[in-house]
Amino acid sequence: MTRLAGVFRTLRDTVASIKAVLYVIGIGLAAWGFLADFRLALIVAAVVTVTFGAIWLWVTRYYEPCRFVVDSLETTLLVERKDNYHRYTRTRIVHLTARRNNLRIFEMRLQWTGQAGPGRIGPLESLNPDHKAFTAPREDENHLMYSWVYLGRSLNRGESETISVVQTFEDDLQEMKRFHYDAATLARAKKIRVITRFPRGEEPMEVTGHTWYRAKNPGSNTKCVRKVDATSDHVDFIVEVDDPKRYRSYGVRW
Repeated sequence: MTRLAGVFRTLRDTVASIKAVLYVIGIGLAAWGFLADFRLALIVAAVVTVTFGAIWLWVTRYYEPCRFVVDSLETTLLVERKDNYHRYTRTRIVHLTARRNNLRIFEMRLQWTGQAGPGRIGPLESLNPDHKAFTAPREDENHLMYSWVYLGRSLNRGESETISVVQTFEDDLQEMKRFHYDAATLARAKKIRVITRFPRGEEPMEVTGHTWYRAKNPGSNTKCVRKVDATSDHVDFIVEVDDPKRYRSYGVRW
């Protein structure tokens, strides 16, 4: 993801450079128009504007620097009361399609906002026996825990794969902050489904759906659906978004 972020920074700098060059060209064309042939200068300016517009549209809407596209992302967080703290079980299922050849590693950024004592954080486990999950030994400066899933094979362009992982966490030292969201980070996603699940009788008084921009304070409200699963005796709060925007996270607060 560090490499991918660098690609986006390079694209941003490139577009900024093109804009600066166009400003200089515009000034030159304006001067030329007054001093020479105004009609010819107008035609050249129109051609330059259309060309830049086409490049900008391709970069912002169609260019995909990431090595894969997320066809769907579903995250479920089960929140259970245990003594005087809570136990959280997070399951993450990602359906992806490779956009480049030789895709073997899938990276994830996970975060627990509370604090757990020794033995209270379970390892990240793959639900697919052909995959192997790895986690960094410590958090980064933003309190994010980086994890990777080795697919066990090489995924080529156009091929699809389903990645499923699960992890548990107990906030016996410091309570988790009361929100749950997820995002496809820098990859383009077609659909995101975030489920926050409570046992019946333990659900909060109020649960609201929200959209976070770059994982900062929640912004606009997002539709949240409450669903009771009589079979498992759980209550689900579901936020579902088609064609989610990059840098946006979707989920709930309670």
